[in-house]
Amino acid sequence: MSNSNVPAGRYSTQQVESGLSVPEHDYISLTYSGSNPTMVVYRNGGPGGTIVATVSMTYDGSGNLTSVQRVS
Repeated sequence: MSNSNVPAGRYSTQQVESGLSVPEHDYISLTYSGSNPTMVVYRNGGPGGTIVATVSMTYDGSGNLTSVQRVS
């Protein structure tokens, strides 16, 4: 697995009324299995900040995305 990081900035989902509803965050880190992202961690306060949400993704044997779930 490898990690990828998105540079700090302000990202907000205040306009989202349904769905995964990820709170305001300024940092995103991704975990991959091969070329598929398997986990997204959203933080507020930069790379060492508070985790505000975690989203998990699963794939079938052909590498097709089968589910996306907010786990925290």
